[in-house]
Amino acid sequence: MKKSLMIFRDWESQEASRRLSGIIRRLNNKGVYDFALNCCYLNNGNLWDLKCTYEAAYVDFSGANLRGAILQNISLDNSSFENADLLNAKFNGSCLSKTNFEKSRSIWC
Repeated sequence: MKKSLMIFRDWESQEASRRLSGIIRRLNNKGVYDFALNCCYLNNGNLWDLKCTYEAAYVDFSGANLRGAILQNISLDNSSFENADLLNAKFNGSCLSKTNFEKSRSIWC
């Protein structure tokens, strides 16, 4: 299933966002958290309780539902969380260089 993430990497469409969100939820449901989200378009994705312990640089999480997400100790460089719902999301120890949190809600670092 991790290979499926690569198929949609660099696609910028709502279809890609929906498919990626579904793949990520299935991975998390199976207890898999070590996958790369680099260059993924997850705009408006439903990723509540997302857990990722690998890389997530250059990701568009704009407008996404990331309530309860755990994105700790990973690189989130150059990612966008603009208008994202981050209620109870955790970013402890993550690299947030040039990351956009404009108009996002409820950040915990």
